[in-house]
Amino acid sequence: MKKEKSKDELARMPDAEFADWLETASDKELRAVNLDLGDHLLSGTKGWLVQQELEIRTAKRHHWTLTPVFFIAFLTMIFAAIAAWPTIRDWISSSPNLKKDVGSGVVPVPRNAATPSPPVASPFNSSPTP
Repeated sequence: MKKEKSKDELARMPDAEFADWLETASDKELRAVNLDLGDHLLSGTKGWLVQQELEIRTAKRHHWTLTPVFFIAFLTMIFAAIAAWPTIRDWISSSPNLKKDVGSGVVPVPRNAATPSPPVASPFNSSPTP
């Protein structure tokens, strides 16, 4: 079992030796040293090295998407989409915007903006227009 270093020992330790200690230190020791940075014993390069080591160790842990629950939920969504596809296909094919009457041969004529539209009687005005 290795002996834990005191704050004073870490503060007096040369940078190269401190970097070697970082690799062997436990997460608990690193967090304790990181909390002691407020005392300015390990400010500067050593404090930065401690913070970087903690971030690297955190990044090496598995991401939450690698858990079995994520895969089960993802597969459930895929199977639900497959099961719902016939209903979705019926919605798409019964949409009025997508139906085209190809057999009638009727082509809509675009309206010319220069041609004025005929006047329309307003329901609010009961008097006839001259």
